[in-house]
Amino acid sequence: MEKRSTYEEGKATVSYDSNTFLNPVARPTRDFGIAIAVLESAHRDGFRVLDATGGTGIRGIRYGLEIGATDVTILEINEKAFETAKANVESNSSNAKVINTSIQEFANCSRERFDLIDLDPFGGIVPYVYDIMKMSRDNSLLFATSTDSAVLCGAHYKACIKLYGAVPLHNELCHEVGLRILAGYLIRTAASFNFGVEVIAGFFYKHYMRVHTKLHYGSKNASKSIESLGFVEYCNSCGHRGMDGGLIPKMHTCPECGADLTLSGPLYTGSLKDGGLLDRVKSVMEENGMADASIRLANKLIAELDAPLYYSVPKLTKSLGTGSLSPARLIDALAASGHSASISHMGPEYVKTDASMAQVKELALDLLGKSGR
Repeated sequence: MEKRSTYEEGKATVSYDSNTFLNPVARPTRDFGIAIAVLESAHRDGFRVLDATGGTGIRGIRYGLEIGATDVTILEINEKAFETAKANVESNSSNAKVINTSIQEFANCSRERFDLIDLDPFGGIVPYVYDIMKMSRDNSLLFATSTDSAVLCGAHYKACIKLYGAVPLHNELCHEVGLRILAGYLIRTAASFNFGVEVIAGFFYKHYMRVHTKLHYGSKNASKSIESLGFVEYCNSCGHRGMDGGLIPKMHTCPECGADLTLSGPLYTGSLKDGGLLDRVKSVMEENGMADASIRLANKLIAELDAPLYYSVPKLTKSLGTGSLSPARLIDALAASGHSASISHMGPEYVKTDASMAQVKELALDLLGKSGR
């Protein structure tokens, strides 16, 4: 008999073997979904959840046990994983339905609509989003996780263009740009179903890109979301970076040095977080004893400046030909000069600020000129 493992998370305990995939490292992606659902379900009469890619069933089971969802459906196309999920539902005394089918088959054969759909496939989300929209309605929550970060980060340049219809950026900005390409793809697909997309929380964690969104039905909402699309502009010569709104790029030369710009997109150019929501999400996590890693991530997102893009401090000092500089010192200097700044949750060496590259360079040189370090 094949060896089985047991794993406990939240109020769920699941058993699984090598035929069914479960990564405990991904717990924060699940905790965020549960915490947001706790807040959203409190304002709705009845709450129907679809765990579109079930695996062990742990996500769907947790939705049922921890938010009191009135109806939970778990889909799993792999027959052995389906049997595992079904057994886990029974052992957790869950009322979730487990169905051995694909997202596409279920969407085309069912007329069900859900308040929350959580999509966490192996790899990318592209093959599934079109059918997910068929099962959505006004104010549906759509949470999506992508693990094809190599594609979204531009390591597989042509694959990103083919799958997401967007040009990636393969440099230090790739994780945020990839996350924005992911959100932009959801926006463009949703618009064809007359849904606008409100991005309420998005993050990069380990190799996971995760976006939490709310869908708003209506042509005006869809059109408004399309207006949030645009491009990232990046100068390989001086390091300038910025956002260019609209589906037709307006900037082609660097405003700081005049060199040709590299453009990435179309992608989502708006805010990646609702600060007030994140405060409440953190409270839910603490009250329910969720993982320390999840609470730490929430703290990072709350503290992070709500501004697009960031600067890599090691790359900055390398381009200046100077000694090293701590991100904390640079942030203090930016604040002292009247700018907003913070560490990015995407890495401790990344600084978000509303200052331009020229201003950041000037401050860095001033600091290093005084101390050499």
